[in-house]
Amino acid sequence: MNQSGEARSSPSERPRWAWPLLFAAVLAVSTGALFVRLADPAPAMAKAAWRCTIAALVLLAVGHQATARAWAEASPRTRRQLILAGFVLAVHFGTWILSLSYTTVTSTMVLGSTAPAWTALLAPRLIGERTTRAQWQGILLCGVGIALLAFWPDASPGGDSAGPTASQPLLGNLLALAGAISFSLFLIVGRTAQRSVPALPYLGIAYAGAAVFLILGCLLLGLPLTGFDARTYGWLLALALVPQLIGHSGYNLALRFFSAATVSILLIGEPIFGTVLAWLFLAEPPTTGELLGGVFLLLGIVRTARGAAR
Repeated sequence: MNQSGEARSSPSERPRWAWPLLFAAVLAVSTGALFVRLADPAPAMAKAAWRCTIAALVLLAVGHQATARAWAEASPRTRRQLILAGFVLAVHFGTWILSLSYTTVTSTMVLGSTAPAWTALLAPRLIGERTTRAQWQGILLCGVGIALLAFWPDASPGGDSAGPTASQPLLGNLLALAGAISFSLFLIVGRTAQRSVPALPYLGIAYAGAAVFLILGCLLLGLPLTGFDARTYGWLLALALVPQLIGHSGYNLALRFFSAATVSILLIGEPIFGTVLAWLFLAEPPTTGELLGGVFLLLGIVRTARGAAR
């Protein structure tokens, strides 16, 4: 059993496609920042809204009966948790995608990957889980990495290698951290909600809730949801199908066969692959501060995940 009380498959019971699924999910999630950039000039919140809406429609079409049954059978408390999960997921995608308007892909992806550390920090206060010594060590390493990213000289707008996309790196980095914190809240809420709601209905409801909140946000702020060219719509579709459905849904499914620690450790490949893609397709190499800070952050994520496994 894992910490949340869910059984995990033993290696002998694990299907052959489990490892390829997990690796495919990591690679798919790694394309998220690239597709977000390529979907310009759509506003950040509109990109997030399209991403969640398309993904929700696909999942609800596939499992509409199971989703309707899960919602009907859910207690009022579970329904509130599902609505909260949709809200914090909307905050996650809204802030994380917006951060790419102000800082580099490397900073956004590395800082966005710190969710395991924030989960270890917040879970004891919200759901009573204990933070281990190893997790505190991982949190400390992540703190060092965040400091390096924030205060290394080339992280400033005037830095020699900040790149044309790092217009306001401090703001962008804060938004990326907000995305990581909100995603950790999504994981924490999911730990309790998924005790009574199966994985597919849970994801369908969470994606749909996030889509509703993001669409409402666009309407309230007067941001356009339509009127883009065909190329932009194509990248929005790719954003929903690849990093969202294959990536996020894939590693949620992988949690049925692997521990959360294993999945968290392998997901450090996301900022690594994402940085390579940004370098190749966006001509955006990582800065010295991002490389140094990224090393500490990735070490911290691994240490936090291994501490959770214990």
